[in-house]
Amino acid sequence: MQRTIKITLVALLVLALGGGLLFWFSRKAGLIETPPKVVTDTIVIPKSEKITGAEGIYTRKNDAVAVPLSPKSSGEKVIVTDAVLTAKGSFAMAQKSALAWAPDAKLVFIKTLGTVMLDGKTSYWQLGFGSLKKKSGYEIVIKGDAIASTTEVATAVYGFDPPKNWYDSGDAISSLRTLPQFHDATVTQINFFYDKDAKWWVYSVLTSIGSDIMPVR
Repeated sequence: MQRTIKITLVALLVLALGGGLLFWFSRKAGLIETPPKVVTDTIVIPKSEKITGAEGIYTRKNDAVAVPLSPKSSGEKVIVTDAVLTAKGSFAMAQKSALAWAPDAKLVFIKTLGTVMLDGKTSYWQLGFGSLKKKSGYEIVIKGDAIASTTEVATAVYGFDPPKNWYDSGDAISSLRTLPQFHDATVTQINFFYDKDAKWWVYSVLTSIGSDIMPVR
């Protein structure tokens, strides 16, 4: 009886070790994929007092997770909960609120507050509008697919008309992914704003190797 129990325990140990080795080998060989990283952003909604027009020009590090532009495995991919809208999607939603605030409201900037997925979506967008008639600004923060806050603020910038058929934030990220210098880079932020000197709209994408500016004409 005791011998039978010992043999059974040894057999179970061998099976466990063999299974562990098989699992390890399968992962090394790429037969078993590691699931993507799931990120839930917790953002403190900004309380701006003024829209300056420089909000989109300067990208800065935030609490967003750095997302690999060219993930080497499924485990390096990132999925952001509540990431529903792209830049153009956020603009379409915010513009309705801005026009209800002021019929002549025009866009000043769009920027991400949360982690950016490779399709250009994020969980939090911040947008600024201006009204010449009101001589005032209007800031909107979107979470997921709903407006989280609206604030009337001071401004000396009354906005500009976005270009027709402008390409989206996902397209901006895709264009970076085709460039070899960004093969090992990560992305943490993307802004859309009007460059008054060049007189065109641009995307500014913050990556681990610096900010990249892309004209949108």
